[in-house]
Amino acid sequence: MKCSGLNEEVKRRAKELEAANKQLSSANEQLKIHDKMQKEFINVASHEIKTPTQAILGYTEILQSILRKDSKFLMLCIEMLTGYKDLQTTF
Repeated sequence: MKCSGLNEEVKRRAKELEAANKQLSSANEQLKIHDKMQKEFINVASHEIKTPTQAILGYTEILQSILRKDSKFLMLCIEMLTGYKDLQTTF
């Protein structure tokens, strides 16, 4: 009789373990999908940020080289920026 009760207990626990393993396997698959989506998002976001940043850096280098050569252009840029700031405070 004791063996019968022990066998039933072993079967019950084996079923519990099997169910827990299925849940863990499912959760693991969901985490893999989430991880893949996260990596794809980071790659896209990184590219979307990098592209305009490279253009800004390029224009900055061009402006720096022009400003080093032409002080009149530098003054014009300062006046434009100053005027723009004044417009910002008016609105």
